[in-house]
Amino acid sequence: MKGEVFETATNTYSAVSVIGNGGSGTVYSVTDSDGQAFALKLLTNASSIKRKRFKNELSFCRRNQHDRIVKVLDEGVAFKNSGHLPFYVMPLYDSTLRNLSRIVSRLAVSFPCSKMRSTGSRRHTFRR
Repeated sequence: MKGEVFETATNTYSAVSVIGNGGSGTVYSVTDSDGQAFALKLLTNASSIKRKRFKNELSFCRRNQHDRIVKVLDEGVAFKNSGHLPFYVMPLYDSTLRNLSRIVSRLAVSFPCSKMRSTGSRRHTFRR
């Protein structure tokens, strides 16, 4: 969808490439009118349940400020043949959440559970 344009009240974003697709949306690499790079998540499966989840996700990200929570920078609605599709703009990172999860999974394999022992309760400690 290179060249696709998304407008908000304060900016215009042009799609550069698709970063990923999920069950309810597509994430694009975009540039704004000043040429700065961002990521844009567009809800493409606009069922009422998916809309509610998207709205909750957007509200959660807006309300909570933390290094591990996506910072929403802008939001809008794309007018497509399939209807009015909401989107939001966030910083563009070097990796996707899916790729980071894979890295963490590989790290977990490097530290097998056999190095842990039970203390008789639900807590575990590392063996020396």
